[in-house]
Amino acid sequence: MCLYFFVIYIVSLTAQSNNNCNKKNIPHLKRQGSTMQLVVNGKPLLMLAGETGNSSASDLKYMDIIWAKIVKMHLNTLVVPVYWDLIEPKEGTFNFTLVDIARQIEKIKLGDYVFSVHHEYSWPYAPKTEGKNPRYCGMIIMISPNEYYIAGRGMIVTFESAAKDGTIAGIGSMEEGQFINGKWIPGLHMNGDQSHQGRHMDLPGNTFSIQKVLLYKYK
Repeated sequence: MCLYFFVIYIVSLTAQSNNNCNKKNIPHLKRQGSTMQLVVNGKPLLMLAGETGNSSASDLKYMDIIWAKIVKMHLNTLVVPVYWDLIEPKEGTFNFTLVDIARQIEKIKLGDYVFSVHHEYSWPYAPKTEGKNPRYCGMIIMISPNEYYIAGRGMIVTFESAAKDGTIAGIGSMEEGQFINGKWIPGLHMNGDQSHQGRHMDLPGNTFSIQKVLLYKYK
């Protein structure tokens, strides 16, 4: 699900996070005949919108309840207040943590596994890049019953079995790599330091990367 924050959030998440953005990429209104269209990422966006209470976004635990409702309602836009005293607690010093970790987890079932996708900042050991907020995005591609490519940035991914029989999912192997001429070229083989002792996959927020993971199940 792709969810947009309006009106101020969409600028910070879509425009400021993209170092290569230009005027065409910035969300804007465009006249189309006798009507106006909202253009986001170069395409018209039909908003299915909701709005939070004035103080809702100041409490991340309370926002978890709201996010669950938004998903069930199939909305793609949420109007959320921005508290400038929290965004800029000191003049010239900005803290976008509230924006970055507002939606901390999304569960995705693919094959025999459930992937729990968290924003990287939800992990206390994640490095914080001063002045740059990680773009939170990713893609999961299943290539066999137990093998997946996961690409993106700013994500922590954990794994569990989709079966409700006590089966546990484990990481058999995990490697970072790239595709060259359509062929997967492995690079760094992830050990316990990179996988937090086999607990998760980390896609850092300061760069785009692709990792290949082999999972297994046991009881």
